[in-house]
Amino acid sequence: ISRAIGNRAAEAIALATLGPLRLCLHDVAAAVSESREAVRLSRETGDAFVEAHGLMNLGEALSAATQEDEAAACYAGSVALFERLGMPHGALQARAQHAEMALDRGDLATAMAEVEVIVAALHGGLSLDGTDDPRRIELVCHRVLAAADDGRAAGWLVQAHTHLVAQAARLEVAVRERYLTNVPWNRVIVERWADVSAREPPAPGLQHVP
Repeated sequence: ISRAIGNRAAEAIALATLGPLRLCLHDVAAAVSESREAVRLSRETGDAFVEAHGLMNLGEALSAATQEDEAAACYAGSVALFERLGMPHGALQARAQHAEMALDRGDLATAMAEVEVIVAALHGGLSLDGTDDPRRIELVCHRVLAAADDGRAAGWLVQAHTHLVAQAARLEVAVRERYLTNVPWNRVIVERWADVSAREPPAPGLQHVP
């Protein structure tokens, strides 16, 4: 509808939303195409907020398409825009996704650099509340620090699991199961926690996911 009536700003928003949904459906080509178009239109209309989100989504789509160099540039552009707009939570999300991609491609130095910025921001008082995927960010911090044999890694898994348990407890059983298994980072948190618990029982007061 937005395209048909010539509302380019609304079309950019719709396309920026569609990109991640295409990835969930494993349609990488469509995710790249629609996210790229969202960035183009947002630049034409001067909507820096949508552009920042569009760049972050395009980075993820390009990462799925194994076009990591362009993806890294998109993440950097997204971070810069979010910071310019005074939106640190968006910048944290983009940094975390960049760190995740860097780790998966074997670039631990870049992944660590991004995670250190995230950790410093959180220690400085910024909260993960307001980011798109707080559990994903916690998991990324855990994975990157674990890959670097950094002693802080375990604490991030505890934090991610504790928060996930609290969220899951609020859901009905059937919904809870889907939430824990269908959301990729939630599933990995559960798996990693189970693996650690099998080797070393959790400390008193820490819960297992129901």
